[in-house]
Amino acid sequence: MRPVSRLEHATAVAAHVVLLILTVVLPLTGMLFSGASGHGFGVFDWQIFPSHEVAGQAVPLSARWSDFGQTMHGFLGYLLLALIVLHVAAALKHHLFDKDATLKRMLGRAPEST
Repeated sequence: MRPVSRLEHATAVAAHVVLLILTVVLPLTGMLFSGASGHGFGVFDWQIFPSHEVAGQAVPLSARWSDFGQTMHGFLGYLLLALIVLHVAAALKHHLFDKDATLKRMLGRAPEST
């Protein structure tokens, strides 16, 4: 087992922060895209804002904001996918090559190190 380098630690922390931010921002960009295009949006069959035809001006129609929301939602979705793949690859690297307990800790099968 080798110690983790400062660069590796900083990269892991940055990836975790971006993953957490994306879990909030990705749904918001989807809501912006859907709402600004007049389609409304909901979560698990619960309509937060119904479509423009039903609700009037609940969310202002804007082609500019709709296009921005669609572009960002697509880009951030691919970024999230890439970070998930990177996260899985890093966990497997720790388990298969570094032979440390990182993956076991992630799965709840090893005690936290002090």
